[in-house]
Amino acid sequence: MKSLLTNLVLWILFSHDAIAGDYWIWQNPFPEGNTLNDAFVINRNTVVAVGNNGTILKTIDGGSTWNRQNSNTSQYLYDVFFQNENQGWAVGYSSLLKTTDAGANWASVWDHPEDNFFSIYFTDPDHGWAVGHFETILNTIDGGQNWTVQRNGGNESLLAVFFTDPENGWASGSGGIILHTANGGADWSYQESGTTHMLVKIVFRNRLTGWIVGAFGSLLSTVDGGDTWQYSGISPDSFQSIFFVNDTTAWIVGSWEGVILKTTDAGYSWSPQTSGTLNGLMSV
Repeated sequence: MKSLLTNLVLWILFSHDAIAGDYWIWQNPFPEGNTLNDAFVINRNTVVAVGNNGTILKTIDGGSTWNRQNSNTSQYLYDVFFQNENQGWAVGYSSLLKTTDAGANWASVWDHPEDNFFSIYFTDPDHGWAVGHFETILNTIDGGQNWTVQRNGGNESLLAVFFTDPENGWASGSGGIILHTANGGADWSYQESGTTHMLVKIVFRNRLTGWIVGAFGSLLSTVDGGDTWQYSGISPDSFQSIFFVNDTTAWIVGSWEGVILKTTDAGYSWSPQTSGTLNGLMSV
């Protein structure tokens, strides 16, 4: 009888734990704890961020509150791009996703799960490019209804892509690779980077003036469209992102101890800023 009562009590306890487990929710940090890899600012109040395990977050109040969106994937997402408030894209492992309703619903538009993408960029509602493993470059000229492979089969991974207009674009990635096209991606040529470090983010102010950041504090700049790149290693940190708000003012963030650097002289000098965190920063 004593053994029966003991078993009954244990059954009740474990049954209660099983039922209670269905009601656990993430508490801190809210609304989730996955690594976030990129954020896109649609306007001063609306921002979308993507990250590991299919995470997509959105704020409509300037970041005071964030809500999860259903990505319909559990894969890592690395980059996000919005053409307007409603139409956006997210890319990652086995993922090329599109939303047409401001992120309420996301759907896959690429049926090759072996392909992994790290960056996506549109110059207008029709012309876009996505880049990834094995130097893969996809292109659309109809707003993403159809995608064609412009390039693949290389040894490096392309981690960033940026176009100044539908004809002129750059892609960079592992091994210090930089590719350039002047005809919308029909042809891509190598540009000499001067480094073998991973190059993870590109930004151009116009067709001639641009910057790339990457591992081991790599900072590259060009004033001739990439015909020549000036390399400098300005920090032991690995840089993850760079963003210019005008021709002279920009920020760089890095993946070690919350590094933030700012320039007010078009990148000739950079000064550290206090981030208030020791966590890695992936996007600015």
